[in-house]
Amino acid sequence: MAIRAGRSPLLHLLALAFLILAASPCLQARVDHRKQNVSSGRKDGPHLLGRSKEITHMKLRRVAVRKKMEVVQQDDEALVKLENAGIERSKAVDSAVLGKYSIWRRENENEKADSRVRLMRDQMIMARIYSVLAKSRDKLDLYQELLARLKESQRSLGEATADAELPKSASDRTKAMGQVLSKARDLLYDCKEITQRLRAMLQSADEQRKESSPIVRTWKILIFTIMLFSRTMFWQHQLWSTQPS
Repeated sequence: MAIRAGRSPLLHLLALAFLILAASPCLQARVDHRKQNVSSGRKDGPHLLGRSKEITHMKLRRVAVRKKMEVVQQDDEALVKLENAGIERSKAVDSAVLGKYSIWRRENENEKADSRVRLMRDQMIMARIYSVLAKSRDKLDLYQELLARLKESQRSLGEATADAELPKSASDRTKAMGQVLSKARDLLYDCKEITQRLRAMLQSADEQRKESSPIVRTWKILIFTIMLFSRTMFWQHQLWSTQPS
């Protein structure tokens, strides 16, 4: 019993030493693995930081592009609204003013007593403008035709201030003038040049204000009407040019 008791502590020590020796490779492997992780983490740290910065930069670029697209979309919507508003205004003017220049205009509508007189005066103004444009562009046949129709309208209009004072031939001459003006508009229409001619006529009329102020007021009204007609034709030209062929 004494021998067994003396050997027991020694056996325990030997067993403990054996376990330590057996476990030492595992402990060393764990230590080496941790060292490798720490060293690899130190090496990959700058790379990961640069990668995160690159991702952040890409996100910022995407946000900037998205904002630009939203601004462009808003501009397109505003442009469409302006175009639609212009088209609606041109339609309103077409029904109110431009119908008087059409050779197919309605004859049975309720018109004022001087509607045909005013129409003939408007036609004469446009005939003078188109005659100047036709001559400047060597459209001599159209130029002569406009002058002939202008003389006929002047003879028919005379000093009339109401439709009842016009001769019976005034209706046919109004339609003939409308056809010539329609032809001239297709060949010579230029909004900028027409506006310049109207301004020149208005300036010339202003210089004669003291001599005949009622005539000047009449001319201003007529010129305003024709300028409105020119703007409307400009909007229609823009609309036709945007439609696919």
